[in-house]
Amino acid sequence: MSEVQDFSQWYWKFIPHPRDVEDWPEDDKSIHSESSDSSQEPEFEYRDEADRPWWKFFDEYEYRFNKQTRAQKSWWRFFDKNASPAEKKLILKLDLLIVTFAIMSYWSKNLDQTNISNAYVSGMKEDIDMKGNDYSNAVAIFNAGAVIFQIIFMWAFPRLDMHLMFFICDLGWSLVTLFTGLVQTPAQLKACRFLVGSFESGYFIMIHYLLGSWYKPDELGRRGGLYYW
Repeated sequence: MSEVQDFSQWYWKFIPHPRDVEDWPEDDKSIHSESSDSSQEPEFEYRDEADRPWWKFFDEYEYRFNKQTRAQKSWWRFFDKNASPAEKKLILKLDLLIVTFAIMSYWSKNLDQTNISNAYVSGMKEDIDMKGNDYSNAVAIFNAGAVIFQIIFMWAFPRLDMHLMFFICDLGWSLVTLFTGLVQTPAQLKACRFLVGSFESGYFIMIHYLLGSWYKPDELGRRGGLYYW
């Protein structure tokens, strides 16, 4: 019976289906309502945007926090002003593990996106007898694989475990990148470039999903900006 249940849970990950989202039980609702302090200022406010300065478009805290909470935050602080030493230590560990991994991985993948032009002018054209539009087609088919599989990954990764997604994509990308050095014809090169673009396509989406899973909203912007920069 357990094997049947395990199979059904695995199967439903791949099939779109309605999902029931449960609210707080009635007893929990009453507890929350009784324990709330009516003297505290509510966590929302109304604002008139008639005279809103244009530069407020870049204010990452404007619609996330109320006026009192925003006053405690500064754009130049990498850590929250009210964070405890233990919380700062935890965030620093996450930065070293997650953000460093994200930066190094994306850096290597970004190099891979442009290395075909370096290889082309360094002898690849003559080695595999590229003619006419072979180079342009190899670049275009890389972009085609990236665009097509971005859509597939956006559908897949809410339904697959994140550690499996990273493992599969990085392993596939690494193997195909290595095999690209063994190509003998333009057709083989185009096939490898398509697969490389396919395995790379979900990485940017997955990294931001991963960052959003570990960081609070006021911490996410700096880490995402640092990663992309």
